[in-house]
Amino acid sequence: MAFALGGRVSNFLSLGLGVAVTTYTVTQNRVFVPDGTDPSAQIINSKMKVGGSAAPYFSFVANPFKGLNLTGTFHFPTNTGVVELNNEMQVWNWEYEGDKKYLEASSSMTAGYQPIKFSGGIYYDFDFRGYKLTPMGSFEWSRWSTYVNRHGEKPTDKWKDTFSGSWGFHLRNKDRKAAIDFTFVPSPCLLYTSPSPRDRT
Repeated sequence: MAFALGGRVSNFLSLGLGVAVTTYTVTQNRVFVPDGTDPSAQIINSKMKVGGSAAPYFSFVANPFKGLNLTGTFHFPTNTGVVELNNEMQVWNWEYEGDKKYLEASSSMTAGYQPIKFSGGIYYDFDFRGYKLTPMGSFEWSRWSTYVNRHGEKPTDKWKDTFSGSWGFHLRNKDRKAAIDFTFVPSPCLLYTSPSPRDRT
């Protein structure tokens, strides 16, 4: 879910503020098998807890003079939370280590990670024979170097921050509109390069 509020604070400046809310559920399932030779008879006790996280974002639109427009946005990082998986297993007549009375296995998972993002744009309206001709351009910086994969770990091949860009032309009047846009979005993954002879040794 996302909530946002925006408004004009002066004749040439508008500001916006929003927040993205993500909910997640923590589930604990305890499975009891009375007879290890008969897995069809199981008793499951479930315990669930719902949590949430919020990430704010900001924007602005500035009109220093007629026809010229400047825009910008800033997004804080978001994810759906860290899911921790813990398994506790009890086996009859098993010798456990230390004071524990069960075998333990644990792992974690992270999903939906999005890094800090900052973008800026500019466009200008020209009057052209009853039409509005608008060239525009924008860029976005994404801090992918902080990326965390689904296992809650940074990739072995380090990711890098990226700059993506868009540019285009819009032509419109009161009845018609035509537009063409181009966007370049590089991959944050470093491309694989074969090792040098020195690296092979």
